Amino acid sequence: MSESSLPLIDSKVQTECSTSRPQRSPVQAFFAVNAWKLAVLLALFLTGCLGLGVKHWIDSKETTIDLSKVVSSHQCPYNDGAPQRRVCIFNNLLMFQGRLFYLYADVRPDIPDIIVNFHHDFHFEVTQLHISEISPEMHAAAAQAEVFTAATLTWRQWHLNYYHGLGESVFEVHSLACKWLGYCGAANSTDLAPIFIERPGDQASWAQFLPAAESALKCLFPGPNHFIGDDRIRNKMFLLKTSAAGIGPYNRKWRGFFDQGEEFKHVYAAVDKRVSVAYRERLIKCYGLEYENFNPEGPYKVTIVNRQYHKGRHMVNSLEIAQKIEEMPEVQSTRSIVLLSLVFGPSQQDKPLSLQT
Repeated sequence: MSESSLPLIDSKVQTECSTSRPQRSPVQAFFAVNAWKLAVLLALFLTGCLGLGVKHWIDSKETTIDLSKVVSSHQCPYNDGAPQRRVCIFNNLLMFQGRLFYLYADVRPDIPDIIVNFHHDFHFEVTQLHISEISPEMHAAAAQAEVFTAATLTWRQWHLNYYHGLGESVFEVHSLACKWLGYCGAANSTDLAPIFIERPGDQASWAQFLPAAESALKCLFPGPNHFIGDDRIRNKMFLLKTSAAGIGPYNRKWRGFFDQGEEFKHVYAAVDKRVSVAYRERLIKCYGLEYENFNPEGPYKVTIVNRQYHKGRHMVNSLEIAQKIEEMPEVQSTRSIVLLSLVFGPSQQDKPLSLQT
């Protein structure tokens, strides 16, 4: 906030003239007269710094961009004709007011269809704009633009759910960045910004409502990440020098519908092992964990993670299943635990995530 935009504080100092009580010092009088103004300023300061309790950081590195000289381009390194598997790399996309813009100077380019989420067939959306049609508002915003060297453009589905957030959304950022942009854990990982493009989106952030996902994402990519629909960055312009969108030929998601199960397996192959191993090893290293090598011969320690009955998808016979598994010769022990209070959104007053035997 600039100095010119701050509320003016009355500079007149009133003093007490009554002889019935001690006269106030100038400092005391100042605070007495301006107490409400100071309170407002303090509230504004805390709101700006703390984001009403939501951690929100925007890189302060700003630059001026001449949009008349920005031309976008793209190529699709994986394109077998199926939008479900297509991956495209874009150069010089703009993000502004909740939209992505593709600028062109000559003939309007042909951007192929790209599916960016396979729980549902959500398609990549980008607005093609001739440089002669750039609005004055966009030119004005370009005077204080932020530039990202690289970015992933992914669609988070049910991202405040513990599994979908950590098991799918964070992994997809890593997978796209590692496989197609070359960001697999090197020192340059701070240069990559995950951009989430789901529509309709949810203003609720991982930092506030699913900190485990935010922590894992920051482990992999310590720089800023943004939701495209965040009102706090709506009028800020971003230039994405290189960005990637698309699912690719493999996927770890499962639709969950019996009539589409075979179709899903036909569309996608198993996840690239190198990408999965890199994902696991990066998180293990980041959190300083000791990872025991997998022993295919056993003996195994088996944990069944159940859900609360009223949350749905509860295994009513989990204890019986655990007992049967423990009878297997290669199993050393079993236990059944209940995962409490999965967070689905800010409207639910759920308790913190915990495990209970």
